[in-house]
Amino acid sequence: MAEGKKSIVVYADWINIFSGLNDDEAGRLIKHFFQYVNDQNPEPPDRLTKLLFEPIKQTLKRDLIKYEGKKAQNAANARKRWEDKNAIASDGMQMDAKHADSDSDSDSDSDSDINKDTLLCETSEVKISIDYQFIIDNYHSLCPNLRKVVALNGKRKGYVNARVGEFGMEKVIQVLRMAGGSEWLNGKNDRGWKADFEWIMRPENFLKILEGKYQNNKIKLAV
Repeated sequence: MAEGKKSIVVYADWINIFSGLNDDEAGRLIKHFFQYVNDQNPEPPDRLTKLLFEPIKQTLKRDLIKYEGKKAQNAANARKRWEDKNAIASDGMQMDAKHADSDSDSDSDSDSDINKDTLLCETSEVKISIDYQFIIDNYHSLCPNLRKVVALNGKRKGYVNARVGEFGMEKVIQVLRMAGGSEWLNGKNDRGWKADFEWIMRPENFLKILEGKYQNNKIKLAV
């Protein structure tokens, strides 16, 4: 963390990461989390911890960029106020309302510039490391009745990259679990049709599964 920073933001939706873990797995993940935010540079104890901590780490990095940007902006504003105060004292003049409005506008413009720089930094900072084998192993485990994946070509990797980038690793695993539990996607439909890995990872199908449209208690959709 940044020097002097004693607090962090914890997001309520991180419960989605922890909810599928047993107590030992959750304990390792939270222990790794606190070691990381206290700058102990920990190594993940196992592959599951590494993969699940990745989206948390990227969020922490983005928050740190925002914090550093805001701190720099506050320092610049304080320095400007100090300089303005000394200039007024030396000139023996009072700032009129128009001048004050001008200062306010200047501060607002500066905040806007900082935000733009922050967005650029966030974009360049975020790097997603994807363990394709981990995803395939989960697909085979969670969807045992669906066609096995023999290889990942560029097209399939592209689908995986896009889904992890859009929703995060935990949502990808959640969708695989939901697909594996759907009778409709496992062949209990009027054609005996079954989904496969590539079909699940396509954007429109992935979103339908995530929204629960193929759950067993829902109206069956035409494929």
